[in-house]
Amino acid sequence: MADLTKLSTAGIDGVSANRCAYITENFAGEDLGKVDACYIASDGKVYKAVSSQVTISGIADFSGFTNRVVPSGQPVTLFGAGAIFGYASALTPGQYLYVSNTAGKLSDTKIASADLPVAKAIDLKNIIVARF
Repeated sequence: MADLTKLSTAGIDGVSANRCAYITENFAGEDLGKVDACYIASDGKVYKAVSSQVTISGIADFSGFTNRVVPSGQPVTLFGAGAIFGYASALTPGQYLYVSNTAGKLSDTKIASADLPVAKAIDLKNIIVARF
């Protein structure tokens, strides 16, 4: 398993940001980084996604990605299915990506057998979000 290293220029594609699913009206429960994988907890706050935080089905909990740095307590928008992000270098096009066991990161392999991909590499540096 390998966590992907985000580009220093990681960010959302402006066209996809206008057309993708997104969630607003929540607040950060911790400091969130730019293009962090996140989930909404039962307290209604947004936290960095980590493979050990799972849904009822045992799948890593995931709600979307941030598009900017968000300090704890501040409003956050999460971008989901259909959003395209510049994320890493040397991705393998077509490769599925999963919530990592490192909070907020993506992994190129499943952590648990029940895990579903949250994104897919569409070229050497861009990903498309596959689900909420």
